[in-house]
Amino acid sequence: MTNFEPFAVIINPPPSSVLQIYPGQTSELSIVVNNQDQDSQGIVVEVYLDIPERLRPWCNVSRTSFNLDGGRSQSVEFIWQIPTEAIPNRYRYDLVVDSPSLRAPLLYTLELEVLTPIQTPVTSKDPTLRIEPQTSSTNPIELKTKPLIIQALVHNRSNLVDDFRLTCPDLDDTWYTVRYPEGIQQQGLISGGNKLSLNPNTQGQITLLLHPPENTISGHYRPTIRLHSTVKPDLLLQDIFYLYIPPIYQINFQIQTIREKIKQQAALYQVVAINEGNTIREIKFKPGSDDEAEICQYQIDTSRLKIPPGKTIAVGLKVKPTKRAGRPLFGAPKPINFKLDVEDLHQFPLPAYLPLKSLLLLEARPIWQLLLLLLSGVITLSGLAFLIWWLFFKPPILPEIVSLEPTEKSYKFGQEIKLNLDISNPQRLKKISLVGKNPQGGQVIEPLIFTIEQLQKDARCQLLSSQEEHLSCKNISTGAKEPNSYIFNLTVWGQKRWRVEEVDKQDSPVITLAPPPTPTISNVGSPKNQYVLPAKVDLKFDISEPQELERVDLIQNGVVFASIIPSDLSKVCKKAEENTLNCYIQIPNLEPGNYILSVDAVPKNSRYVKPQGPVDAKTQVIVQAQKIPLKINVFTLNNKSSSPIILKPNQNINVIWDATGKNVKVTISVLGTPVAEDLPGKGKHLVLYEQLPINELPVDQLVPVQLMVTDADGATKNKTLLVKMDLPKPSPTPSPSTQKPSPSSSPSSNLKIW
Repeated sequence: MTNFEPFAVIINPPPSSVLQIYPGQTSELSIVVNNQDQDSQGIVVEVYLDIPERLRPWCNVSRTSFNLDGGRSQSVEFIWQIPTEAIPNRYRYDLVVDSPSLRAPLLYTLELEVLTPIQTPVTSKDPTLRIEPQTSSTNPIELKTKPLIIQALVHNRSNLVDDFRLTCPDLDDTWYTVRYPEGIQQQGLISGGNKLSLNPNTQGQITLLLHPPENTISGHYRPTIRLHSTVKPDLLLQDIFYLYIPPIYQINFQIQTIREKIKQQAALYQVVAINEGNTIREIKFKPGSDDEAEICQYQIDTSRLKIPPGKTIAVGLKVKPTKRAGRPLFGAPKPINFKLDVEDLHQFPLPAYLPLKSLLLLEARPIWQLLLLLLSGVITLSGLAFLIWWLFFKPPILPEIVSLEPTEKSYKFGQEIKLNLDISNPQRLKKISLVGKNPQGGQVIEPLIFTIEQLQKDARCQLLSSQEEHLSCKNISTGAKEPNSYIFNLTVWGQKRWRVEEVDKQDSPVITLAPPPTPTISNVGSPKNQYVLPAKVDLKFDISEPQELERVDLIQNGVVFASIIPSDLSKVCKKAEENTLNCYIQIPNLEPGNYILSVDAVPKNSRYVKPQGPVDAKTQVIVQAQKIPLKINVFTLNNKSSSPIILKPNQNINVIWDATGKNVKVTISVLGTPVAEDLPGKGKHLVLYEQLPINELPVDQLVPVQLMVTDADGATKNKTLLVKMDLPKPSPTPSPSTQKPSPSSSPSSNLKIW
């Protein structure tokens, strides 16, 4: 098995060296990550430092992530800032490079060494510290048993009582225990709790017990032991103790079975590695010998493992037998043994029981497979018979109608019905025909016949699939444009062995071509019920579907008196809603009377729709004539209009008048006696002198001439002018003594003459 790691990591300084820094200074750890997988794009990479908690303040930014394309590199820098109070020592930490494309994170163990600063000069009064046993970098003490006892000898050389405490600042608290003398009264030693109290110029001893945790990684350690003085708290008094923890290479492996009994699929296992030692183990798994590799195919989730101390890692393993394994025909399952070799990349010791061994059970073939052997002869004979039938007797594959559907779910008036049709196996197709019928079966569309040549040339038809086994035609015109319900029958003729015959037919679903909408009239009415001439009568109505109108007839009392064509509707109508008009017209020149107004919408497609018919107004309209006031405008006698009018003897009276009103009738009377009746409202009339009742009037009496006007409503109006008769005055009467009147001059004789 091959294993390809996509990333190459370059570390400066490398893991084999130590990054050395003095307290109060800074230094840089540089990492370059190169993506060696040329085909990958935008892989997410995370780089971080796994450092102890007490060292985290020394590196403010210890984690970063980025996207990395194939063949590209990315540089990362981590800055170490060592505080001045840092304890000189070597500190271990891990650099981790992780990505979803990695089977396991890449782990690098690095070391950071804080160098010992220049210590404060020790004076003769300063305390001293001495560590027993003595160690060095070339002669460290080996931790064989726990705890390891270290004695710290303290000498108080000052003139004051001093309290001393011992710490290991670069070790975790779980590593060590400090024990101070308890209950011991010696010269110069003052009994205390968590401290060593010494009188001036006396010595004491502090015990340090080292007991690292079980999973502590083996190697060399140089912890710092610092002595704290109460009298001189600023005194930096420390020593380095060199310790070697020997390696423990205890590691165990197991193969756990998930699925071992198989038929054709792979057997499933889980390989578990348990690091019970104190070293980081890098393990590589390999399948068994070459013979086993040929019998089985192996697939393991990851062939390399990096196992920290005290950790357990499990990886999946799939084992699938090859054909060489030989699956049994019958009987019990066949056991197949396999093994998995384990290699330590650092040549550390491995358990003696390796390689790991296990087995899988390959079940026997099903019984029905045995029947194949028995039936092989029958199949051979059947195949030969089938071949003969195929070559000489097989019926040809004839065209079949797959579908016949309209292009749309519904059709409106003015549209033409078009069809989509699909025919399979068109290789032997010769022609097709389409016949349109109504639901009762009557033919309403002439048959449409298309030959295969016409269909192949038609752009609406095309052969589908690589073998041209499907003919699809879209938007085939049928000529059906009249509103009706249609059923189209598709008939297919194909080439049989020796003749062309009808091979398939199919009816389409019922297809309805809707008639045009019917224009309708509604809300017919007039705002008022009564009108007085010369006012025009208002008429309002609504029209729906006006686009289907031929004209609108206006009807009064059952008689059409006007029509409106569609082009003129915009002059009297306004659009209210979709396909609805609100119309308003004024009807002039109506005679007085009662009217029933109606509106009729005449459709332009009356062949296909039933007209609505005239729609009457809700109420009757009454038209009244205009009331003309009765008035005498002119009344003259002999061209004079003021009384009295002097009339000479034998002079006729010329009467002129002008009266206005409704159907005016004029009567002329003299002294209350009509002399002319039923005269028109305007005219003149000659009253003869003989018609005047002169003989009935006393002398100098005024004669009234009256003009009486009467209209059709019975109203009357009178006007009178007075006529004064200009008669000769009679002669004075002579006295009887002087003269006798003659007969000709007597008054009586004068009256007779008039």
